[in-house]
Amino acid sequence: MNEMNVPLPRKQLPVAVGAIEYQGRFLIMRRVDEIPALNGQWEFPGGKIEFGESPVEGLLRELREETGLIVRDPELLGIHSHVWHFPQQDVQAFLIFYRVQTDTDQIHLIKGENDDYKWVTLEEYLVHPDVLEPNRELVKRFYR
Repeated sequence: MNEMNVPLPRKQLPVAVGAIEYQGRFLIMRRVDEIPALNGQWEFPGGKIEFGESPVEGLLRELREETGLIVRDPELLGIHSHVWHFPQQDVQAFLIFYRVQTDTDQIHLIKGENDDYKWVTLEEYLVHPDVLEPNRELVKRFYR
């Protein structure tokens, strides 16, 4: 609801997310976003599944686009739903969480989507101060 108690538009969004593993560490990227609550937050790479794609096809495409990495062995860890309340609309994201492997740590950032990256252990990730909370919840739920 907004200030006049009028319901905001609602949108549901399927998102494929990849915990990319390389030598016991996982890739996280710092987000560049026009939405202040999301800008500067660290997250696992991934993105929206396009119409007609399977979740794995969307995952592989998004990871290649965002990182330049070719990944292998996608393992579905679970699905997490999170509702974001933005000023213009409410968004319910269905995060389809995969673990994947790669043979290199050489990343190619895409300007405008992410401005930094790092490889972290899961323990480092869980205590990182600027992690998107839905991603932290994914780790807590699926990496026990």
